[in-house]
Amino acid sequence: MKRTVLTAYCAVVTILWGGCNRATSTQAVDSTHGVDSALTVEQLLANPRGHTHAVVKVRGCLYRGFEILVLFPCRSQSRTESIWLEDAETEHAFTTFNRLHPEHKVLPVTELCFQFDEARNARAWKKLNASLKDNIASDVVLVGQFETGRSGYGHMGGYMHELILVDVLDNKSNPTP
Repeated sequence: MKRTVLTAYCAVVTILWGGCNRATSTQAVDSTHGVDSALTVEQLLANPRGHTHAVVKVRGCLYRGFEILVLFPCRSQSRTESIWLEDAETEHAFTTFNRLHPEHKVLPVTELCFQFDEARNARAWKKLNASLKDNIASDVVLVGQFETGRSGYGHMGGYMHELILVDVLDNKSNPTP
């Protein structure tokens, strides 16, 4: 009986652990030291499926406006190739709600590939908001869980890609408006 329970437990842990396309462990994500070198937004979007459901380090420019928060290539003023930036707390809350109340499942949410930490999340958003000048930040390096392939992310599902923020590694403010 104990062996059956242990086998079932190991199977569940293996399924849950293997559910993320992780290049790094949770500890490495928490410290951000084990995450690969930074990709540019262009590099990430050149092969989005190759990075989906994985924690990545990405460099780009950030724009915040009315119902919009996106990371886009710094060399482009076009925001058509952009990545919606999502709060891990939102994904964590929806996932928790769906697990507790499966009969009232809310919008499809993404399982996090990293351990959610409320304090770390608050620090990351504080750093990110401090980097915005006139709602634009240039040359930011973010660590986050990249997602693609769902019908849509962000405001009204208007984006093909999403980055769930884990940390802000570099945030040089834009010197020009």
